[in-house]
Amino acid sequence: MKIVEQYKKDGYYLAKSVLSEEFCNQLKEYVKGLDSKINIPFSKIPWGYGNLLQEGPFKRVTDDKTIKEFCEHLFGNNYV
Repeated sequence: MKIVEQYKKDGYYLAKSVLSEEFCNQLKEYVKGLDSKINIPFSKIPWGYGNLLQEGPFKRVTDDKTIKEFCEHLFGNNYV
């Protein structure tokens, strides 16, 4: 799989247009209603929210065909 090869070579893969702009906006709106688990030190700027893959619209991220195939090629069928 070409994207896995690029990921292994570069350490990342920029998957353009995998998730729609509308869906990304839904994710951002969902996060606005959450309390952050971690903030940048000495600020109120959120740094992390914990694992959200089973929360709200984030559940749909792991159902995406491209993301699923990428993970299966990289980690095998039994990845978590």
